[in-house]
Amino acid sequence: ADAARQLVAHSMMAKEEHQRKHHKEIERVQASLAGKTLSDPEFAGEVKHSMLAAMIAAGIISGPDDPKWKTMSAEQAAQLLSESDLDPSKVSDPAVRRALMLAKRIASGDHTAAHELVAHHRVHHEAQVRAAAAKWDGKTLEDPHFGHAVKQSMMKAMMAAGLISGPNDPRWHAMSAEDAAKALAGSGLDPSKVSDPAVRKALMLAHRVAAGDMGAARELAAHHEVHRERHARAREHAEVQERKKELAHKKLTDPSFNAQTKHAMLHALYKAGIIKDMHDPRWQSLTAEEAARMLHDAGLDPTKIDDPVLRRAVELAGHIASGDADAARQLVAHSMMAKEE
Repeated sequence: ADAARQLVAHSMMAKEEHQRKHHKEIERVQASLAGKTLSDPEFAGEVKHSMLAAMIAAGIISGPDDPKWKTMSAEQAAQLLSESDLDPSKVSDPAVRRALMLAKRIASGDHTAAHELVAHHRVHHEAQVRAAAAKWDGKTLEDPHFGHAVKQSMMKAMMAAGLISGPNDPRWHAMSAEDAAKALAGSGLDPSKVSDPAVRKALMLAHRVAAGDMGAARELAAHHEVHRERHARAREHAEVQERKKELAHKKLTDPSFNAQTKHAMLHALYKAGIIKDMHDPRWQSLTAEEAARMLHDAGLDPTKIDDPVLRRAVELAGHIASGDADAARQLVAHSMMAKEE
């Protein structure tokens, strides 16, 4: 038991140390932005981009190619976001949560809030990119999976530069990742004139990828993957919000809704390996709140969970255990969507 306690204490210390470094890095980036204002087009573009996933999650835009998004200023985006009814405490992505929390201040032209948002977004994004790039360590473009990932991360930039018409263009099919990087490097398209961050990154790294720099290739593939996954999660969140509207008046005091929530929680407990048989009468006699308390007390780290439904259940368990009907509606909406897939 002592060894287990030491292990827990050690992992908590490591986590605190990681958080301390994370905060220091955010403070450092924030300090480097001093003096930047929203009248600086490049900074305003970064502020706006830092709200993109939150705008998708709130259902305000469909994605980075939404025509509404392209014509919107950073302040307009912040204003719309501040008017959305998305609750930051129910959002798992820290960058999305931060955007929701700061939107009102940014909409009113508060530059400190804009600096804070960009700093949070940069640090969070870079950490995700490092983690995504690590799995391609030692790979070269000869590796079919890696070559494909690198090539895919240049497709939007190739279309923006007018080099291909789209994913079905025969020229695109015939190209290798190196061919695409060479064509992009020679396109003459200026990255500073491009608002889509994924396209900008591809343009900035194309020369190095074309010259055979595998570090640049890994960075490009990782950036693309992080953007794609963040937007997919945000879209899923928006769909869940739509689904939640169907459950608008459901409360945990309603026996059938409590049973529905409990079923979703027992499913999560089973997936997490905490219970062996969902249909065991012992578990069936629990309320939704008791099942949620069991999951919450297991102390699982949602950031280490790949399964989206289980991750959401772990994030919401504490809220549901204390009788939060809105969190229960989130969970049930999530599991309804997962069943349909």
